[in-house]
Amino acid sequence: VKDGQAIVLIEDVNLQYSLYPSASFTLDLNGKKNSETVGADRLQSYLGMIGCWEGALTVTDSKGGGTIAGKHAAFYLGGDTSLNIEGGLVKQLDSQGNTIFHHSRGKVAVSGGVVENGTS
Repeated sequence: VKDGQAIVLIEDVNLQYSLYPSASFTLDLNGKKNSETVGADRLQSYLGMIGCWEGALTVTDSKGGGTIAGKHAAFYLGGDTSLNIEGGLVKQLDSQGNTIFHHSRGKVAVSGGVVENGTS
C-alpha cells in the first residue's frame, strides 16, 4: 500500500498472519468482516492483527455492518502512529487481549463506529 491509498474490502478476509504496513492509508471495511485465525502452525501474535509503527491508519465502513476482529488485538500501535476509527465494529476475540494495544506517542481517535473490548 502507498501513502494516501484506500483499501476497500470486497469480501470477508480471514488473516493467518499479522500485517505490518508502513504507509498512511484508509481501510474501508465496506460491510465486510476482517478477522484473524491463529492456527497450530503459527505462534500466537500478541502484537495484533495490524501492527503500525508509523503513519496514520483510518478505518471506515462505507456500507455499514463491517467488523475488524483480532485474536489478541485488532491493532498494535507503536511509534508515532495515529489510528482514526470513523466506522465499523473494532474488537478482539480473546478475553486476555486488548482491542487496541497502544503504548507509544501516537494518537487514537474514535469519531464513529464501535470499539468493543470483550469476547461476544
